[in-house]
Amino acid sequence: MNLKQILIKGVIYWLIMFVTVSILMFIPFLDKRTLIQAGLSWIVAGIFALVLAKNYFKTVKPNFVNGLIFGLGLIIVGSILDAVTTVPLFLQGDYFGFFSDWTLWVGFLVAVAASVFIAVYLNCSQKKDQDSITTNAQPDNIK
Repeated sequence: MNLKQILIKGVIYWLIMFVTVSILMFIPFLDKRTLIQAGLSWIVAGIFALVLAKNYFKTVKPNFVNGLIFGLGLIIVGSILDAVTTVPLFLQGDYFGFFSDWTLWVGFLVAVAASVFIAVYLNCSQKKDQDSITTNAQPDNIK
């Protein structure tokens, strides 16, 4: 686990999601279609969680536990930033309304699931590559 990388990537993830949700809120034809806005933000959340996690696992061993830690790290950092900036500045301090919104929790689930998925995928890919190297290796005396 690399806490510094989790914090940095958590801030990057939060910035991406903040900008994405802000843009989606001001698109005229999505004005009252909050479920479509949420769905689009979930897609962005999944894509960027995958990208950031893949980058994170270049320096940390990819496995289920590390994927879970990374994904939870993303949402913890994002929640702290939301509690400090988004809620007091844009939602008049309605913490309950913000953090009880089910669409936010689905977004959290998407981020964690994407992080775990890429960690397990990379772990399996590495094992497969190691197995193929081992299988193809032949002793020097066999030709």
